[in-house]
Amino acid sequence: MELKGKRLLFIGAQEMMCSAVETAKKMGVYTIVADYNKNFPAKRIADEKILISTSDTEALLKVCKEKKIDGVFSGYSETNQFYTLDLCEKGGYPYYGTRMQVETYAEKNNFKRCCEKYGVPTVPEYHLTSDLKAEDLEKLEYPIVIKPADSYSGKGITICSDGNMLPDAIETALKVSKNKRFLAEKYMDDEHYDIITAYYSVQNGIAALSAMVDRYMYEFGETRRLNTALLYPSQYLDRFISEADEKIRFMLKETGVKDGTLFIEGGVNADGFWFWESGFRLCGCQQNIFPSHINGVDIQEMLICHALTGKMADENKMSLEDPYFKGKTACNGIIFLNKGKISRIEGIEEIKAMRQVVNFSQLCEIGDEITADKIGTLNQSFSRFHIITENKSELFGIIEEIFKTLKVEDENGKNMIINTFRFDEMKKEMRWARRKHL
Repeated sequence: MELKGKRLLFIGAQEMMCSAVETAKKMGVYTIVADYNKNFPAKRIADEKILISTSDTEALLKVCKEKKIDGVFSGYSETNQFYTLDLCEKGGYPYYGTRMQVETYAEKNNFKRCCEKYGVPTVPEYHLTSDLKAEDLEKLEYPIVIKPADSYSGKGITICSDGNMLPDAIETALKVSKNKRFLAEKYMDDEHYDIITAYYSVQNGIAALSAMVDRYMYEFGETRRLNTALLYPSQYLDRFISEADEKIRFMLKETGVKDGTLFIEGGVNADGFWFWESGFRLCGCQQNIFPSHINGVDIQEMLICHALTGKMADENKMSLEDPYFKGKTACNGIIFLNKGKISRIEGIEEIKAMRQVVNFSQLCEIGDEITADKIGTLNQSFSRFHIITENKSELFGIIEEIFKTLKVEDENGKNMIINTFRFDEMKKEMRWARRKHL
């Protein structure tokens, strides 16, 4: 697809957007990045930068007209996705999804109602309001999870082991919910469930399973936990294709999804799969990287094409998707930091030079501070890395080498890195990977 000379406005300039800007430039696209912070990383590599908040769609619309913009791209941010959708609707630019589709797959409550309509199983939910009615409390079976209905990056989520925790948990969820709504769900604990995520690509109404991962979690205290590693392909891939894939593709078809990318998160045990969250966008784990390297399908590149032309690509690429990754093993890992202000960073160039490392995204810089409010959210992340190897033994060896090489210290010279990788657990065969659905 010929895109040389076309002008693309990027809504947001944080680290995750750097790869999108670089990709667009390789495609011959003139790149313009808008954000309120003049120092955000993507502004350093774009052809042009604009100091306007991503939320100021009226000012951005003027920029689009003045700069003769051909398309608008938001990439990874759920918040910026809605601003971009506003801008595309007002300016007449292509967007791969409708507002109803975006709202359905972005908001947890809407997603669960959609799943119920089309027979996709969801995690059990409790009826609960902020006034904590006695008749509702009697039906709760602890532990439960209180979460905002419309947030992301692990923000506002609390695991509650008893009723005394509910008021603070609800307050925490409502603080980060733009619509001031929360959900109360059964806590899918590690003892009874394993956690998975599936990624879909959609082109011209054809949905293909792009990848599936096993998620390994780490607990930050007693009330928060996040995934620290995504291992590909999932040990549950065979079961997922047999039990859930057709239902999800049917849901995408019935909701009219023609183009784009979707991730869907959930849990699994011997009885089946349960889902609780999705996103109709590129997600922060940069799910395009592995399929791009292994299968030749870069959904980020395709979304850039769509933003400029209204088409994902000239040819249909869905038949190339292989969630088994042609027998390769891969890991998308996160490196978390303890509280403190970063004063020294070493080892990044050495890590990027490792043959098996196909991407290393640095999310924090010297001078950035990990404060108490960031603990237990993805804002505690220092970096993401993507590794492709021939087997798990090689994979774990490279991860260990990364942690030996990387140095991140605070102002007192103290190591800030938390090694959250539990290799003993990750080496085991998952409990229900080979069991048939009961």
